[in-house]
Amino acid sequence: MSNENQTKHSCNSKKGIITFWTIVLIVVLFFFLKNAGFLTSVYLSALLTWPLILFIISIICLIHKEWVFGIISLAAAKFFWIPKLLAADPDLFPCLSADGFVQHYWYLLVAFIAVVIILQHIFGKEKRWEKHGCKKYHSNFQETKDGYLRSSIVFSNNEKIYLNENFKGGKFETVFGAQEIDLRKCTIPAGEKAYLEISTVFGSCIIWIPEDWKVKINTKSVFSSLENKRMQNIENGDATLIINGESVFSSLEIRS
Repeated sequence: MSNENQTKHSCNSKKGIITFWTIVLIVVLFFFLKNAGFLTSVYLSALLTWPLILFIISIICLIHKEWVFGIISLAAAKFFWIPKLLAADPDLFPCLSADGFVQHYWYLLVAFIAVVIILQHIFGKEKRWEKHGCKKYHSNFQETKDGYLRSSIVFSNNEKIYLNENFKGGKFETVFGAQEIDLRKCTIPAGEKAYLEISTVFGSCIIWIPEDWKVKINTKSVFSSLENKRMQNIENGDATLIINGESVFSSLEIRS
């Protein structure tokens, strides 16, 4: 096993251990609150609803250091939990009502998401593909000489055909928007792999890839759809594209 593979295996093992014991800690805390009388059956019925899935996804994302996606998922879980808790106990927040809560206060969630993304772009750590000389083709797109691509959009659309003779991967983030990523003009050196990270929240993403690429998809999804619309699935291609990421209330399509 190469040093790179050993490092990846070690990182994945460490994250798996952290994820497992975090879940154990949450379960223990749950039983503690229940036995102490803080978590009654009324609150329990409100908490054990679909926002719990968002909460679990957010915890996993935070463990894997996907800060933006994790924080947004956590905020969304809390936002959709509030009307359910109010319906169970109207006196919990006397100034709020469960009726029409989402319709009246949805803009607060949107504003929070916008602030998180703005702060991430201002104070976020510099990515590996941003450390080299970059040529800007679009305000939401950068291509580096090392073959990495990146695009982040919020409340907008992005349709681009990317040209790269030594494509190694990149990261595409979509929040309340749509992206169409055309990689059919890109080339992955024979025998090598490229890694693409896709994060989509309340949006859609379409990825066009060459017919001769082998594709592996490893994505986490919550109330989302994934469709592989390629005419044929290549099992033994010379080049491999590995797609990782998460999607919440979104759609992801792979086309050729």
